[in-house]
Amino acid sequence: MNKSDEIKELATALAKYHATAVNPAKNATNPHLKSKYADLSEVINASRGLLASVGLSIVQLESFANDCATVETILLHESGQFISSTLSIPCAKKDAQGIGSVMTYARRYGWSAMCGLAQEDDDGNAVSKTQQPVAPVEKEIYTFERADENIANWVNANADLNKLFTGISSKYQLYGDVKQYIAARVKIDTLSKKALSENTVIDSNAANAIYDDVTHQSAKDRLLPLVAALLGG
Repeated sequence: MNKSDEIKELATALAKYHATAVNPAKNATNPHLKSKYADLSEVINASRGLLASVGLSIVQLESFANDCATVETILLHESGQFISSTLSIPCAKKDAQGIGSVMTYARRYGWSAMCGLAQEDDDGNAVSKTQQPVAPVEKEIYTFERADENIANWVNANADLNKLFTGISSKYQLYGDVKQYIAARVKIDTLSKKALSENTVIDSNAANAIYDDVTHQSAKDRLLPLVAALLGG
């Protein structure tokens, strides 16, 4: 790992990022294991906007030598501070397709590690022929509809979102879009409850800010009618 002499401002920004970061949704299918995983574009989409909002960005540099694909992932702060790490993976196939596949794999894992994102290792057999598949533990998916059934209870109980997500994840498969939806709904419904108890109108700026922080389009689409109704639009 390499880093700038000072990383105080970067560390502060990274802590703010982690406060709202969510794991990427599994949007790709491994044809060999018939399982789902988050591809590189989903990993980037799940984090790039949140990183930028706190003055952070990521650059990835690729190289190939000694039959290994190498990716250096650099986390930059607007102050000029940085940290970086390097991942090298041997290439079983040394043609353009094989090297490109390993580069993509290394980029995905380098980016995820730098952002603290968790994901399935479901496409690793595309990189290594010796990988032995591990049977995934099947969990029922926690859906938007199931979340809607419990929103009122969570709001009334002033639920801690971190503890709430930990509890749900222990029993269900909780994808990033549903997680973002739950967080936004709890915050917006709490604003609405406060406005109702004080006989005032809901804080439109706060509601819009909560909606704007949502990065998954499926969650935004589900939230939009609620936000529009609350704000009289």
